[in-house]
Amino acid sequence: MILSMLTGMMMLAGFSVVEYDPRVAELVDSVSTDSITAVIAGLSGEVAVTIEGEPDSIPCRFAYSEGAHKAARWLAEQFQARGFEVELEPFEPVASYEDRPLPLGRTEEEMKRIWSEVGLLSGPEPFTMYNVVATLAGKDSLQVILCAHYDAITSTMWTYTPGADDNASGVMGVLEAARIMGTHDWQHTLRFVLFSGEELGLWGSEVYVKDAVEAGDSMIAALNMDMIAYNSDALSDMDIHCNPYDQASQDMGQMLVDLIDVYDLNITPDILLGDGEGTSDHYWFWQYNIPAALLIEDFDDFNPFFHTTNDRLGRLDSAYMREAVRLALGWAASEAGLLEEPGIRDHALEQPELVSLRLSSAVVHNHLWLEISSPHSLTPVIYDASGQRVKTLETIQGSSGSVRIPIEVSDLPRGVYWVTVSGTRGGMISERFVVVR
Repeated sequence: MILSMLTGMMMLAGFSVVEYDPRVAELVDSVSTDSITAVIAGLSGEVAVTIEGEPDSIPCRFAYSEGAHKAARWLAEQFQARGFEVELEPFEPVASYEDRPLPLGRTEEEMKRIWSEVGLLSGPEPFTMYNVVATLAGKDSLQVILCAHYDAITSTMWTYTPGADDNASGVMGVLEAARIMGTHDWQHTLRFVLFSGEELGLWGSEVYVKDAVEAGDSMIAALNMDMIAYNSDALSDMDIHCNPYDQASQDMGQMLVDLIDVYDLNITPDILLGDGEGTSDHYWFWQYNIPAALLIEDFDDFNPFFHTTNDRLGRLDSAYMREAVRLALGWAASEAGLLEEPGIRDHALEQPELVSLRLSSAVVHNHLWLEISSPHSLTPVIYDASGQRVKTLETIQGSSGSVRIPIEVSDLPRGVYWVTVSGTRGGMISERFVVVR
């Protein structure tokens, strides 16, 4: 477990839960405009691509079309080229449209018309869709998820659905983060997930989340990117949608705001609670009480070419979308925990009064052990991710050796916490742990 000085992560007044990390800053600065533009160009049909070794193109990504299958194969190959294990996870859409969330910009009548055209109202012929899932195994099995949908829709849905902003831009963000993060080691496992069927009622994300929950996956949080590239007014505004009923989702939103400040990103954020609740794939994470947020362009400057054949690469703002990807990458890197190089993950602090602080585990259910070595008496305190003090432990008397004490955490809700001790000279150290249920 890495020991870290609280130089910024936990300032007790004004409390930011984000600490500047030069390693994360280097990753954030690695986002390439050329790389992200190339992904959008290929996925939106602007340029030719290679699929299974043959020249091809992707003019259509309507979820019920063979073009969506072609897009899935191309995206899987993009992950593989970046060194990832990748799976095409098949599913068939449900035959009932009732009580389904409506995608952004669609009324129920519009969705009935589309469902009728593909046969859903009369019992469709089986049609397989695919989620594209790439995994970067971490030191533990807790999962940090970056996701986006790759299907698209227009009035010419069977032949031409460029969907550059909606949502080749979000896909581009996931792929670029994977490209940069894939060469590093992480404490938690990273999942990069691309959904199909979003434009027809959030089918892919529903299947993915349900299956993951049934499989017992421990999902820390998910960031969904949907339309992050259109910006006609040259302002830096971007919306962050959080679950109004989940404090962990709201904490995640605040973390994104803090990351913007810490890494000096050119984004003016607006946190929205409840707006867009069922409009994109974060919805199904919310339904299963998994902390999630939606990153999306400013609704007050919304893309007028949305769901039309004019949603093309040339109408997007490359600088704006690069900042969005930098933010998503910064969040994933901070949440997943970038590991030090082998051999230097544990160290004694250069403070005579605070010799060492260790926890028995970074992931706990009900109990953990704190091991501390200091010649001075210290009082450990536990803080939650919002910076609130949630527990003060008994004072530990100074000792020439290590002292090991149990900590009961069964009364703490699921989430991220820090054990912190302060020294008599003003120094402060902490250890991070995650409570899972």
